Amino acid sequence: MYKMQANLNLFLLLIIVACFSSSVQCQVISSSICTKYVVNGLDCGCQLKNNGNVAGIVSLFSLANNDHKPRFHDTYNKGAEGISYSPCYNFTEPGTPTKGSCKDVAACQTLKSPSQYVPIGLPSPVTYQVNTQKNVQFVYKHLYEQKLRTFTLTLVCNKTATKPVFEALANNGANYFAELSTICACPNGCPSGPGGLSGGSVLLIIFFVLLSVYFIGGIIFMKYVRNAEGFEAIPNVSFWSSLPSLIKEGFAFTFSRCSGGGSDSSYDKI
Repeated sequence: MYKMQANLNLFLLLIIVACFSSSVQCQVISSSICTKYVVNGLDCGCQLKNNGNVAGIVSLFSLANNDHKPRFHDTYNKGAEGISYSPCYNFTEPGTPTKGSCKDVAACQTLKSPSQYVPIGLPSPVTYQVNTQKNVQFVYKHLYEQKLRTFTLTLVCNKTATKPVFEALANNGANYFAELSTICACPNGCPSGPGGLSGGSVLLIIFFVLLSVYFIGGIIFMKYVRNAEGFEAIPNVSFWSSLPSLIKEGFAFTFSRCSGGGSDSSYDKI
């Protein structure tokens, strides 16, 4: 009986740790492959994979404008060259298509003097890749005036950047570059489609539903089957009362190992 109780307590602790870990999105992308992830025909996300296993989805869907206007408008670098960009949906700049304008594009170069618009990327197809710094990159192409132009957008995972920061970089001939710092660049940082939830959010919802069933069902069982009263009606009350100290000891042990604290610990060697 006591062995079964100990196994149950250990199982519950592992569930809590797993759910906590999944809800905290890591800012470092360890994957080297990001394959196309299309939702509702929208080509604006990719699926990170590690050894064939899905490690998360990076999607810019929640940053998209579907009004055919650029999400990031005429963002200039240190020179006189700017870039307008919008993920998922196309846009036209200026509003009335004229000679030298960008029509139905995902990215457009804007020049101040003389005023000029150069299409540098179509909304689809998009090539997805991971650079040597482990940043996901969206690569767009456009054949304009018999010259193939390439726009590479580097996504910078930043959990604190709830407001995206778009920065146009210097171009190199027909190759154009920009950076986008946002929480959506983190794996599962933003919904990947209409009404979608991140993987961590789904797991947390499942966890709290099961936790509620566990407590409500456990209290009913303890109260009406075992006639427990007060705190004793809480299922596994000894485990829950000792949980804070167990978590504290677990973190202390982990940090001591990571910081090179040696093998000195109160845990028995196996």
